[in-house]
Amino acid sequence: MIGVLSFHAAHSFDSTRHLHNTLGQVIVAYDRAREYVATQVPDGDVLIIGFDYGYNRRWEDGSRYHRETMKVTTPEQSRPLHVLLRINQDMNAIEHQTPIQQIQRSIGFPKTDQKLKVGIRPIQTFSGLTNSTYDKHVYGSSWAFGGILYKVTYGLEKS
Repeated sequence: MIGVLSFHAAHSFDSTRHLHNTLGQVIVAYDRAREYVATQVPDGDVLIIGFDYGYNRRWEDGSRYHRETMKVTTPEQSRPLHVLLRINQDMNAIEHQTPIQQIQRSIGFPKTDQKLKVGIRPIQTFSGLTNSTYDKHVYGSSWAFGGILYKVTYGLEKS
């Protein structure tokens, strides 16, 4: 019986060792990102994509927050626009093409007679991993849920 229980314990540990603590990683990444946004991004619009969970902590700042989608009403940018996007990637080798495409689908820009120029660039990443013994030695991977803060600029293209 001891042998069976030992085998079961070893098998359970091995099979769960590589699973994400998804909810915990999402909450940690979101809290780190929100603190950064509240202190470093002044009076702008912030679109939050994919973060369904977080600490119920208020951050006092002058930004307006949008969830999942946003409609831009004017072709000329009047306020800074940032997008906080949840990812599930190797935090040491982030691929930006898919997140940028998701941002493009989530922001509705107005139709104009002139061409609208849009720029999207990453500013900061926020890992859901911590410095805990579990994350460093048991989980032992850089693959995690995290967040990327992108800055979006737009305006009519000069002719």
